[in-house]
Amino acid sequence: MKNDDDYRPLVSIIICVYNGQRYVRTAIESILSQSYPNIELIIINDGSTDSSPQIINEFKERAIVVNQENIGQPASLNKGWSLARGEIVGYLSDDDFFHSNAIKELVLAMSDESIDICYPNFDLIDPNSKVIREIVSRRFCYSKLIRHIDNPIGPGVLFRKKIFENFGGWREDLIQMPDLAYWLKVTKFCNVQWVNKNLAAFRVHNNSQTFEGVSKARADEVISIIDTTYNDLDLSEYNEYLNESKSNALFISGQLHLRAGRYIIGISRFYRGSLLFWKNSFSMKTYRMLINGLINRKLHSFLWSAKKFLEMGSK
Repeated sequence: MKNDDDYRPLVSIIICVYNGQRYVRTAIESILSQSYPNIELIIINDGSTDSSPQIINEFKERAIVVNQENIGQPASLNKGWSLARGEIVGYLSDDDFFHSNAIKELVLAMSDESIDICYPNFDLIDPNSKVIREIVSRRFCYSKLIRHIDNPIGPGVLFRKKIFENFGGWREDLIQMPDLAYWLKVTKFCNVQWVNKNLAAFRVHNNSQTFEGVSKARADEVISIIDTTYNDLDLSEYNEYLNESKSNALFISGQLHLRAGRYIIGISRFYRGSLLFWKNSFSMKTYRMLINGLINRKLHSFLWSAKKFLEMGSK
C-alpha cells in the first residue's frame, strides 16, 4: 500500500450528457468542487438538442468538452475513457452527483494497489434532490452477481484505467444495462472493494433511464447479457448455477415489461423463470419484483405529484 498522503493519482471522470439541462450543472459542479485536488473532468455532449451545450460551455475552462453527434452512452463513455489521462477513471450520469469528499475517499481505498475497482453507498434522491433513502451496498461477490444478478456496484464507482485497456469498454449495442454486462465481464478477474460510506446520489425521475418505461428490446437485454456471459467466459465453476442465472434474468426482464405496461409479456417472463428454476418461485425477492413491476412507477409518480401539490398549497 502506498503512503496515503503521497498517493494522489490523476482521476478522470466522464460525464456523458444528452438533453440533461435540468440537472447537468449540479453534476458538473459536484466534480469541480471535490476536495480531492487531482481530477480531470471530461464532458461529452452527446448530440443534445436542449440548452445542455450552453450550460456545458460555461465550464470549458475547467473541463475538457467534447461535442459530437448522438452515439449513445456506452460509445460516449468508451470515447471518454480512451481520452482520459488518469490512472483511475470513473463516470457520472448527467442527473446524478458526487458528494464533495467522494473521490478523496475512493482514492484512499485504492491506495492499496491490489484494489482494481471500488464503489460506495449512495443516496436515492427524487427529482428535487430530496433523499428518498440511503442505499447501503454490500461486499462484492462474483457468485452472487452471476447467480442472482445481484450487482452492488452503483453510482460513484472508480476503476483503474488498465482495466479498460485490458478488457475494452462497455458493449455499445446495449442501452439498458451496459454496466451490468461490463461488471460480469471484468470483475471475475479483478479485486473489487466496497467503501462503506455514502459518497454519491442517484436520481429517479420520470425521464431517467432506470425509471422510464422501456422498449421490449431493452427489457430483454438482461437475458442476452447472461447468455453472452456464460458463452464468452470460462465459467465452468458456475455452470451449476446456469438455470438459476437465467431464471433471475427472466424475472428482471419481466419486472421491466410490467413497468412499461406490457403485462402479458411481463407475467410470461415470470412464469418462464419459475419453470426454469422452481425454487425462485418461493423467494420473497421474486414477489417484491413482481409487485414493484406492477405498481412502482405509478406509485412514485403519484407520490411526487401529491408532494408537489402539498408544497404548493403550503406557500
